[in-house]
Amino acid sequence: MAEPVKAQPGVPVVVAGSVNSVEPGKWSSGLYDCCEDPVLCIYALCCPHCALGHAIEAGSRGQESCCTVCCLAVLIDAVVGGLGPAVCICMKRPEFRKNNGNLPEGECSDCCGACCCQSCTIAQMMRHMKATNPGATGKCGM
Repeated sequence: MAEPVKAQPGVPVVVAGSVNSVEPGKWSSGLYDCCEDPVLCIYALCCPHCALGHAIEAGSRGQESCCTVCCLAVLIDAVVGGLGPAVCICMKRPEFRKNNGNLPEGECSDCCGACCCQSCTIAQMMRHMKATNPGATGKCGM
């Protein structure tokens, strides 16, 4: 006798207590879904340099250091006046998307999102890492 169907094909099954099920090649949340995790949103808003460093470190599975990205953003800030995180997002987010399942750019390009709302862009990256790979969420534990 055949086993009964427990889920519709192609629909992810989420077991209670398990990691959120995120479809490969899709972001776990939208660019402007900051209220899904207010703590990450506030962190990205108040300390974008460190938040970006943690997101990049988690997204690269430890290949890039949080401190290196944070210091790079601060250095760029000193040179171009407040655009450090946005410039780093433009440089690092395409690689982040590639390393995490070829994620799409989303509602707007990486640089457009970084310039219009860098905190939203950073928070989206952090939420994605928290949902898909909580063991690699950087030193802050996100």
